Amino acid sequence: MNIKLYIYTILLLSGISVHSGTLKAQGVDTIFAINGVVVDENNQPVADVVVSIQEERGEVITGRDGEFHITSTNKSTDLVVFEKQGFKRIEMTAEDLKDVVVLKTTPVEMGIDDDVNIPFGVRKKREITGAISSLDMDKMPTNLTGSLGNYLMGRLPGLYVSDAGNTPGNNSSFLLVRGEDAYPAYGGNRSISPLVLVDGAERPFTELDAQEIESIAVLKDATATAWYGVRGGNGVVLVTTKRGSSSKSEITFDATNIWQIPEFMPKVVDSYSAAVLIHNALEAEGASPRFSQEQLDGFLSGSDPYLYPDVNLPNQLLRNKTLSQRYVVTASGGNRIAKYYALGSFYNQGGLFAGTKQDEYDSNLNYKRYNFRGNVDVAVTKDLDVRMDFSGRHQDLRQPGAGWSSVYHNIMRTPPYAYQLINPDGSYGGSSIFQQNPKAQLEKNGFRSTMRRRLLATLSVKYKLDDVLQGLSANAFATYDIDQDFNSGKEEDYQVYSYDPTKPEGQQYTRYGIESRLVYRKTSWSQYSRNIEFWGGFDYDRLLGAHKINLSTKYQQGELSVSETYPLKFQGLSFRASYGYKNRYLAEVVSSYNGTEAFMKGKRFGLFPSASAGWVISEEDFLNDSPLLNYLKVRASIGSVGYKGMDEFNSYSRLFPYEDRYMPWGGGYPFGTGFSAGMQTSPLAYPNENITWEKVLKKNAGIDMQFLNRSLAITVDVFKENRTQILTSSLIPSILGRGTFPMNEGAAEYRGTEGSVNYSKRLGAVSVSVYANYTFSKNKVTAMNENVGLPDYQKRVGRSLNSVYQYIALGLFQDEEEISNSPVQQFGRRIFPGDIKYKDINGDNVINSLDAVRSDDLSNFPTSFFGFGSTLKYGGFDFSFHFYGNMGSTESFKGIIYRGNNNNGYVTEYSDQAWTINNTDAKFPRFAINERSNNNQNSTFWNRSGDELRLKNAELGYTLPTSVSKAVNLTSCRFFLSGMDLLRFDHSDGMHSSGIGSYPWMQSFALGVSVKL
Repeated sequence: MNIKLYIYTILLLSGISVHSGTLKAQGVDTIFAINGVVVDENNQPVADVVVSIQEERGEVITGRDGEFHITSTNKSTDLVVFEKQGFKRIEMTAEDLKDVVVLKTTPVEMGIDDDVNIPFGVRKKREITGAISSLDMDKMPTNLTGSLGNYLMGRLPGLYVSDAGNTPGNNSSFLLVRGEDAYPAYGGNRSISPLVLVDGAERPFTELDAQEIESIAVLKDATATAWYGVRGGNGVVLVTTKRGSSSKSEITFDATNIWQIPEFMPKVVDSYSAAVLIHNALEAEGASPRFSQEQLDGFLSGSDPYLYPDVNLPNQLLRNKTLSQRYVVTASGGNRIAKYYALGSFYNQGGLFAGTKQDEYDSNLNYKRYNFRGNVDVAVTKDLDVRMDFSGRHQDLRQPGAGWSSVYHNIMRTPPYAYQLINPDGSYGGSSIFQQNPKAQLEKNGFRSTMRRRLLATLSVKYKLDDVLQGLSANAFATYDIDQDFNSGKEEDYQVYSYDPTKPEGQQYTRYGIESRLVYRKTSWSQYSRNIEFWGGFDYDRLLGAHKINLSTKYQQGELSVSETYPLKFQGLSFRASYGYKNRYLAEVVSSYNGTEAFMKGKRFGLFPSASAGWVISEEDFLNDSPLLNYLKVRASIGSVGYKGMDEFNSYSRLFPYEDRYMPWGGGYPFGTGFSAGMQTSPLAYPNENITWEKVLKKNAGIDMQFLNRSLAITVDVFKENRTQILTSSLIPSILGRGTFPMNEGAAEYRGTEGSVNYSKRLGAVSVSVYANYTFSKNKVTAMNENVGLPDYQKRVGRSLNSVYQYIALGLFQDEEEISNSPVQQFGRRIFPGDIKYKDINGDNVINSLDAVRSDDLSNFPTSFFGFGSTLKYGGFDFSFHFYGNMGSTESFKGIIYRGNNNNGYVTEYSDQAWTINNTDAKFPRFAINERSNNNQNSTFWNRSGDELRLKNAELGYTLPTSVSKAVNLTSCRFFLSGMDLLRFDHSDGMHSSGIGSYPWMQSFALGVSVKL
């Protein structure tokens, strides 16, 4: 069967519109051969020029000699398009095409690939005077995870992305722009993440398929973010999805099989070794022994597997790998009147649990996601343009009935000596202490499913008013987004039996729990949200000789409703004016006047102005002919933006903090003749009529340079931010039984630098591209309401925002004499040899909370993060790799030796490295059971550098020769091998918490194919 016809049939049956001119019966149209050569203004051949027939599929690329060969079906009407970065785009009919096509160069950073998305607009890189970093998603390798956040780590200067992990369905990554910018507010609800916008509307983006996205831009300084005023203080991430092209039609199909393997899984300590450690620890503490000598001998000999079990639960109940799949189909194209882009994708990620398939259900952790998108652009008339976007996602997360976390923790934390999973009579094993058998949880506890449906619609209209004023247009933009979760599944319950073969027949089994039959779970709807936004206004774009003017003003109104919380409403006006003279002298003013009803009338709105300027120095006569320096632009910006956490004032207890309000509570007092208690009402916190948003003064200076015939590009920015009116706890005492709302009395600042380097060069038959980016940010608290009487070494003011609060460890106590001659440590009833010894900071010969210190050298967030990598191409082969790293953070390994307590405690593989009388130079303190509090304090003993470097991505691809692809009726076909999170270099010293208390980090390996028709 014809491959092309087969895929077209699938697309048509799926409801995806296909350009009517792309399917043609062979022999119907006359084919004309078009040959020529592309040269520059100096008559030199130009390689890598993309040549295509407008509104048709397929393209050719000129070689080193500039030659091209393409076919046309209608010489008089077919438009041939020539495109290459750094040159002006050319369109001409096939009939008018000459043997030699001359491409004219464009000014630096004014080429066809130099578009940068800004709020409701597009600028060339050369015109940007603010701090904006952008990423072209078509140049990225294949995404092997369900989260776009993991995919973006280290890709953009100024954007910090925390790893979301690889738990199926966990796609949310934590984002920061230029590092942490303020301490958590009152109650810990303050978000420090940037505003994320997808096609202009506030929407989550980590669940998008990478193929949906055209570019991602990070807006960092004042002029870049002031458009959003009270919502722009933490930076803005603009995600722009793909749209159709009038110059070509294209269908793509990607298929990827992904194998995920745990990066590290903890080793299970055998029953005898674990029992001996626990026995000796309890004996040293003077406590009753947990095991008798007979039991210890039984564990050693393994004489009775039921009386002395030695069970490796991870080995039996977890797989050593999981399989995921990703399939994507896209169709794009159009003509001068209408353009379209359509996408359908499927992502399926399996879990690590084994033995989950039952007759009635499968309880394994599993995540399925279906994405769809249709973006349509229509030129209704010569003056009226309409954009209609409709997209959505259907997600289904399945997990065991008890929840994947409960099952996983039971597998990892149940000691090997607890019980056999299955008793001799086939019943599930258990005991009075361990009544949750993870095998039974997977086989006889049902499953739960959470289905999320998200629908997003956007309508954008532009009406040109050239008849009124040349370059003037009226614009309207509206969105309506909804999503909701539907919870369902099946449930049943099980019994476990404690088996004791030493008891008489008929008394050997003791039952725990109640068994129930399989029934459907009660279904429910949850997590409903609705987001409505409207923007409307005017744009004026005009080129008057050497003067370029861009004006934009828009009114905005929106409402966000999340579940049962009060709708969040916002309103405002935004204005932007840009001016350029000869593409050399640039200036921009951006301001907004907006606010929220979360604050008191008269204090809801604020003005957020900003200004920036740029100078392309390389255009001046004294640098114009420099043989080394091709481009030099300096820019600077200053301005004020705001921040009002949209998640801080939407719960009932925090809603309208300027009002004196009451909350109904349960558990009141009975009145009258009834016995049930009525609802009681209590006052909320004292109102704060002066509460308002945070003010952020942003300053930025940057320089953009290009060298060596534009092959080397360098960008450097320095920045400083002063943030005032941060919410901090009130110092008013709660003497009347009521709390107080926070006060706008906090302040912080941060400063830093960031930069990027890109180098691209063709060396003979090899194309090389190398890149690197780096961000450093140093911050400190300048004002904060802290407890009265704190010693200076514990105060947060003057220190970094997330300075680590810890005790200074001086090693381990070696004997009782050392303990007696040291200050009294009050963390527990008694101190033993092998316990951690702490420094007496205040000199009172007692170690307590007054001896903890704040360290500026350590932070819970990195102070710098970076990424670097390269792409090489030779013939049909391509290879790319990407490293990600961060520095300046702290990681704690506290509790890695032992967890749990005397009854349900378990031993890790590191426990045998604990201090003993015979191992006084041990890496860890003594192995403790009951007396642990002294060693569980946050201290320098446990804190290690969190610096790390990862080989985040590597990909090897091969594209079939054009002649081979055409033989099977394809435009191109590429096969690839890809990997993610392949290597990690850190300071963990062999210690890993991954897999012990959480789902393990996963390494991903993939084999895939990408086809274009």
